[in-house]
Amino acid sequence: MEDEVHQLSEPSTSGVHDKDISGAGSATTTATLSSSDGDGHSTTTKRTLNQMLSSFLSATPFSGVSSSPDPAEPRLRTMRSIASFDTAAYSLIFPPQADDEMGFTTKPRRFLSRILAGLSTPPASSTAHISKRKGKRKARASYYFDAQSDLDLPLDGEEGELIDDEGCFVDARETIGMDIISYLPSELVLGIFVHLDVSSVIACSSVSKYWRVFALDAQVWKNLFMRNRGWRIRTVMPTASNTQLKTSERASATTPRNHWISLYRSRRTLERRWADASYKPQEIKLLGHSDSVYCLEIDSRLNMLVTGSRDRTIKIWELSTGALLSTLEDHHAGSVLCLKLDFTDAAARGPGIGFMVSGSSDRTVRVWDVDLSEWVRNGANSLSIRPSARGTMVKCKVRKILEGHTGGVLDLKIDERWIVSCSKDSLVRIWSRETLEPHATLGGHDGPVNAVGLQGGKVVSASGDGRMILWDLASRERLRVYEGHDRGLACVEFKNDFIISGSNDRKIKIWSAQTGECLTTLSGHDLLVRALSFDSASGRLLSASYDKSVKIWDVVEGKSSGGNGTVSAICTRRFENRHTSHIFDVKFDARRVISSSHDESVIIVDFGEGLDTSLFV
Repeated sequence: MEDEVHQLSEPSTSGVHDKDISGAGSATTTATLSSSDGDGHSTTTKRTLNQMLSSFLSATPFSGVSSSPDPAEPRLRTMRSIASFDTAAYSLIFPPQADDEMGFTTKPRRFLSRILAGLSTPPASSTAHISKRKGKRKARASYYFDAQSDLDLPLDGEEGELIDDEGCFVDARETIGMDIISYLPSELVLGIFVHLDVSSVIACSSVSKYWRVFALDAQVWKNLFMRNRGWRIRTVMPTASNTQLKTSERASATTPRNHWISLYRSRRTLERRWADASYKPQEIKLLGHSDSVYCLEIDSRLNMLVTGSRDRTIKIWELSTGALLSTLEDHHAGSVLCLKLDFTDAAARGPGIGFMVSGSSDRTVRVWDVDLSEWVRNGANSLSIRPSARGTMVKCKVRKILEGHTGGVLDLKIDERWIVSCSKDSLVRIWSRETLEPHATLGGHDGPVNAVGLQGGKVVSASGDGRMILWDLASRERLRVYEGHDRGLACVEFKNDFIISGSNDRKIKIWSAQTGECLTTLSGHDLLVRALSFDSASGRLLSASYDKSVKIWDVVEGKSSGGNGTVSAICTRRFENRHTSHIFDVKFDARRVISSSHDESVIIVDFGEGLDTSLFV
């Protein structure tokens, strides 16, 4: 599809017939068939040929019985196909030994091609001049064809009596048919085109210049883009239809409307790279931490990567290049075990203050203000570090330290209202993001709570006791308990109705949050599944394990014969031994996979080399 879409970026006029903008009342091109009345043709042969042509034009089988079509309403077949003629009849029309005045010597197919050429759609550059005379009606046909035409047609100046005036004198409009698209309002035409698939749109772009305008319309390609599972962009692109422009203006339009085709082409190429095991993505290895890298977070809009380590530091990197921008140290008194970022407002409103939280084995949660004043707008949809500021410190300030846990803080989740933390002390604590005051403490596990998920006012907690508990934040009540793993849980993802858990039993399970049913179990890792990252829109799931591998899964929803929801997942790709030790965390965006490890490194695997993916989510 990449090559096909690429063709759309270079308009072509070869073989394209424009709509007749002068209206239906203009003169109609007409074609007739000329034939010589030589001695080589008997009356029987001419009568037989007349019957065959009448049969062909009236769409009735040739049976040897004379029949004539109704010239008022000829039911024409596709004139360019010669398959409807019985090939055995060639010898009846022109025996192999026949040698007539027009030069048909053992070549009956040449004559047939002339018949079909006379009946089929004439090229746009052809003209036909017809004159009728009293008595025997004579016809002179003068054709002017494109240089590329390879049809065997009558030459200028050839004359001959018509074989059958009623059967062969065909109105061009009846042969060509009516281009109904050209008679519809542009809004209705656009409404038709937006429902086509990409192959049909590409085919329509080659029909005529008029059709091509709609085939390249921004709204058509926006619909094609958005129909694909998981294809999203950060902001709404301009989509005002260019069909309200004049034809000449539409053809030369280079406004952002046409950017939808580029977006489609880039995203299709990107998805092919993800799926193609033979494609070798670019790889960047980040070194800078002096001990295990336990956690990482990314913000693709700000082109930012943040990592936390056992060396008690937080490092901020430029995501696209791997350049180290800043190191935050001497804040936590223990290992940095978890991180979460929210720079949404900063990316939307311009440089400002970003929000970050970090959890540590020192049993505290720190809330940070991240100064983004050195980050400049890169286009309309992202920010990046000012070139002159590279190598300088990104200014971060601890706004408040949240205390309450009696064990190391193992995981964090945030949304617009809440900060949720879990700990080795078997508790889950809820804090107000606005006031940074405690809201609730949730207890019910018999072991450390290793991971939490947060969505829509509900929290799921995953523990080393092998259980998950779903909580309601408003009522602070326990809604459901999920059990099924053979050993303790290490990680969890909570998206839509899916709860996805990874365990020390080396398995991944996908659950229905609503019913508590385990929908499917994924096997394949050889050691503990340490981290999960899931995008519910695309169905892409990444898992990282102590076996030093990262697996990419395609999660597909379906329905059983009884109408119940089903889920299946296929491992589409596996990255092995890029790290030399246990993998602790993994994240991904539209173009990258980022993993951190006990080997003190962070590895970025980039599928988007050479592509503009700045708008992709």
